[in-house]
Amino acid sequence: MRVAIRRQAGSAVPVLGNGVVSLDPVAREATVGHDAPIQLSNREFSLLRALLVRRGAILSRRELEDRLYGWGEEVESNAV
Repeated sequence: MRVAIRRQAGSAVPVLGNGVVSLDPVAREATVGHDAPIQLSNREFSLLRALLVRRGAILSRRELEDRLYGWGEEVESNAV
């Protein structure tokens, strides 16, 4: 039933949000409050999405690296 309602609304993928920050996975844009959308790089999008999907959870560096760099890619950086 929920799937049918979402399809009728025109979006099967919900907008993620937490407070004033929202992320539209289809448009790959973030907004803060009612300001203009912010275009994100691929890594910025992946990082924000990972944090919003697991709101309130503490994500380890390893989990973030897996989400940012993908399929077991060897990462030797302290950037995260």
